[in-house]
Amino acid sequence: MKIPAACFVLVFLPFVLACEEEETPVGFELTSGVAAEGDGVQKISIHLGKVATSSITITYVVGGTASLDGDYKLISNTNYSLSSMSLVVKEGESNGSLTFELIDDSHLEPRNETIYFEITGISDVELNAALQHRQFSFEIQDNDTSPADGMQVDLSWNVGEGISINAANFDLYLARQVVISNNEMVDFELVQQMSSTNPAGFESFVVNRETADEVYYIIIRFVAGTMNSDVFLHMSQGVNYGFASGKVSTNSVGKDLYYGPITKNGNNFRFR
Repeated sequence: MKIPAACFVLVFLPFVLACEEEETPVGFELTSGVAAEGDGVQKISIHLGKVATSSITITYVVGGTASLDGDYKLISNTNYSLSSMSLVVKEGESNGSLTFELIDDSHLEPRNETIYFEITGISDVELNAALQHRQFSFEIQDNDTSPADGMQVDLSWNVGEGISINAANFDLYLARQVVISNNEMVDFELVQQMSSTNPAGFESFVVNRETADEVYYIIIRFVAGTMNSDVFLHMSQGVNYGFASGKVSTNSVGKDLYYGPITKNGNNFRFR
């Protein structure tokens, strides 16, 4: 008996592969960024995951080694106090923007500075529960070089993480003929055109080669302030550096602090 061959019929049925887009988590769209000090305005996007049906307030804090209003300033629609800051996302928008500007000064930074942003809350209950990317870090790369001619003097201070340095105001001077008694400066003469008296921000000047050769002191004047401060004094020439720091309380408002002596001989400077 002959067995007939089996017959097979192949039927091809159409099918569709569905690809679902991965949703961006609520919070910062990126986790970090970097820019040079002279790169100006920077913008960080905060993703909501939906279109706001009414205005939404995002609260956040800032910190890090960079100083608010010294190394950068906030320029977004921001309200801030000593404890927290906030920005508003308007109705019909799905992203918020945290905008800040890097301050391009002449200060020589001993290291690159970093700003840390952290979202602490969102006024929309649903979005607040879905918040994931809370933190963002941003590195500021210094673009300044130490002078080969003369000596640069930089004064900076910190009144607390995320607090504007303008809560305190210091001025910076070069002095000669300084008389010190019992560790107190009792007399001195300020050197003309060797000072920095910015009403806001840090202070800096350069003692040039043409300045007379003699013994000098640096004077730090605590002009005004409502908060205690950590004060940092940097002196630099080429690869040579000098550094001093200290804590200054509001009891010293109106008083002069001093550092020295500094002996100048031509283009050579010797500290203490």
